[in-house]
Amino acid sequence: MNPIEETRQILERAATLLKQIPEQAQWQTRIAELQTKLNQPCVLAIAGRVKAGKSSFLNALIGMDLAKVGELETTATINRFCYGEPEDPEHPVTVVWDNGMQTHETLAFMDSLQGHDAETLKKAEGINYLEFRLKHELLREITLVDTPGTDAVVGEGGNEHEKVTQAFFNLRKKHREQTASCASDADAVIYLVGAVATHNARKFLDDFRDASADSSALNAIGVLSKVDIDTVLMERRREQADYVANSLREQLNTVIPVSAGLFMTVRDHRSELPQWQRTLKTIPPKAFDYFMRQESMYLTEREDVIRALYQGSNATPLTLRERQQLRSGLFWSIFRTIATILYHSETPEEAQQKLDDIANMDEVRTTVREQFFNRSKIIRCFRILSELRQMLDHIRRNAFYEMRQQCQLHTKWVQFVKANAGRTDSTTAGSLLTFLQRHAQTEADINALEERLRHELIIPVEDLQLNLENYDADYRSLKLLQSCRSQWTEEEYQELCQLFGLYGERTMPQGMSAYARQMYWRQKATLLADRKMRTIAEQAVNVYGEI
Repeated sequence: MNPIEETRQILERAATLLKQIPEQAQWQTRIAELQTKLNQPCVLAIAGRVKAGKSSFLNALIGMDLAKVGELETTATINRFCYGEPEDPEHPVTVVWDNGMQTHETLAFMDSLQGHDAETLKKAEGINYLEFRLKHELLREITLVDTPGTDAVVGEGGNEHEKVTQAFFNLRKKHREQTASCASDADAVIYLVGAVATHNARKFLDDFRDASADSSALNAIGVLSKVDIDTVLMERRREQADYVANSLREQLNTVIPVSAGLFMTVRDHRSELPQWQRTLKTIPPKAFDYFMRQESMYLTEREDVIRALYQGSNATPLTLRERQQLRSGLFWSIFRTIATILYHSETPEEAQQKLDDIANMDEVRTTVREQFFNRSKIIRCFRILSELRQMLDHIRRNAFYEMRQQCQLHTKWVQFVKANAGRTDSTTAGSLLTFLQRHAQTEADINALEERLRHELIIPVEDLQLNLENYDADYRSLKLLQSCRSQWTEEEYQELCQLFGLYGERTMPQGMSAYARQMYWRQKATLLADRKMRTIAEQAVNVYGEI
């Protein structure tokens, strides 16, 4: 199956056929836009509430410090990350302004957007998006779009100074519109959710699903971010991720617990972990538990408290300065997590493994690669076909109605000319009649054109969309099948491989009844406790129902 080529052929047929439709220039323009999109990377939007950790997540996903990360609120912009190299390395940031102008700026310009003063807000208000070009393999097939947030806020309360209030509200309104626009334009979305599924999160994802034609071929995955922010959440992160996934099961196909900030911190300080562990282990358990309760306790200067915590220990208490140096300026939640894991691990290697498990970026990268990178052509083609189908439906509802109205009007004019032919010069009447008949479409012509539209475009679009959905479902089923291969009998495994098209087209073993096998897998699905195996069995039931 070559979805790109099949989609290209349909678009070419559309360009030819739609030349016969009134106002064909606008349809030709839209077809040309879809043809251009076909050769572009899949667009993957990173979305979520403000302060959800989108910038940290993007940095961890790419493995580079791409986006501005700060503990305080920053003035946000739409940031697009594409494959390539900047035209001018000294000015690597392409700024696309609302008026259509493009300028190439330094990284210092990007830093200048992080603020809440009137000048910064005014500057940010005039920017459409920032574009960064990087030679990163992930970006060959996917363009990443970092959004301001589903409920972006600028500054605490948004109106610290009366002179920036209006600029703030203008920018906040723009952020909402930009993020909604990103959802509509994106082929797929990674949504950073909180520990509880909110109404805003559900609404945003519903809007994305509606914009992407409500198809399994266009996906949204969830990331439960900042799992280190609370010790209880960190310990129950997978259980909580499953809870959120169940709450948003109509909007997301999975939710993965992640701490992107922890990932980047461990990566940057890996060589320092052994020394940190040695220093931490000099602290008595009682003192360590006290320090880790909250930041203010870790930074205590009360000598009586320190003496009580170290009572009965031969260790020399760490001074406030030593504790601050040990913290190395890290966010409190990240430092607390690293310190706790190091303290309770036997070796730095054991701690590293535990920290990597909490950060969980390997699972995210694998999921992104499987869900989006490897399927980007399917995602892109389905989105283009959905847009084409919407356009064709509009033409059938409106353009053909207008054509029939015009046909009736031409018929009345012909009748009028014929009825009044004797009252004017016969040559003039004949010429007018010839002109009207030459430029008129009959009802039969219109019906024939509509039938061509249906047979040559609408039905092939629907068929290709269905094939893409089936191909996508089989692809996912085969990936699941490989992950639990040892749990099936060899006969079951081979049957499923054939059924999901591993060896080519979907086939079923010779001598088997499709109905009997469907009943077998339906019963099997009800008995399986393993979620992956049950999903595979349910897909087998569906495929046998289509054979």
